[in-house]
Amino acid sequence: MPNLIESSDLLEGNSKLQTSAAGAQLVGPSLAGLVIQIIGGAYAITVDAIGYLTSALSLSSIKKREPKRDQRQIPNFFKEMKEGIDVVFHNRILTHIMGATATSNLGSSMLTAPFIVFVLNYLHFSKLSYGILGSFSAFGFLVGVLITQRITKKLGLGLTLAVSTGSSFLIMLNPVARYGYAFFVLAALSFATALLVPTYNINQISLRQALVDVKVQGRMNATIRTVVWGTIPLGNLLGGILGSTVGVIDTIYLGGFIAGIACLWIITGPVFKLKEHPKTSITATELEAEEETKVPP
Repeated sequence: MPNLIESSDLLEGNSKLQTSAAGAQLVGPSLAGLVIQIIGGAYAITVDAIGYLTSALSLSSIKKREPKRDQRQIPNFFKEMKEGIDVVFHNRILTHIMGATATSNLGSSMLTAPFIVFVLNYLHFSKLSYGILGSFSAFGFLVGVLITQRITKKLGLGLTLAVSTGSSFLIMLNPVARYGYAFFVLAALSFATALLVPTYNINQISLRQALVDVKVQGRMNATIRTVVWGTIPLGNLLGGILGSTVGVIDTIYLGGFIAGIACLWIITGPVFKLKEHPKTSITATELEAEEETKVPP
């Protein structure tokens, strides 16, 4: 993204990307439920694969060239990996963003299996009804995309990130659906919990892109995504184990709580003080130079 547009347009650019994603998610879950109902889960994977092919063809149509690597530099995987790690762990803003996202992903992914069991086995929803619930979530996501810039301007960047991560506490209300009007309760919560997800995503991605020099964007993203996506399979495993031992309902409570306390990473760090996205970027070289100029005690 930073190669395609100016830094001042990153928030708007990421908002538009999230808008297109939200549109697909709005239609996708309901369509998936219908397709699985008609042709079964195995054949539905084939339909899904067509979507990936379309995505690849779309990306191949981008004609703008990226800056070429300096041919005088010999590629060194471990050196480049270290540069990415240095950029992230020498910057407290990036470290706290990574911690917040990793914690949120851990809690949310713990809900994957228990929530399906809760909806299909406890509440006896059909597969189609479950898919429609996903559309409510996607609609909330889409609305969230449309209001992100307005919310950020109103609250400031740091407070917006704190509120958007803290909204995950709403997940803990899902078990209320047991007491009546299950579909309407879950539909409302699906909409509400998804509403501020794009607000967090758009702002934290734009913050990372604005803060880090374009030459090390890939290395920075590789470092952060290794950590924040690495918590997803761990959360899935924990969710399955806890759902089978302590119970589905308690696991939903715990997952929602862990996802919600991700806001502490924002509140207790330098991110919370930010009013807007920074105008300057950093590089690994600059960090190394800064370290070299420090006089040891």
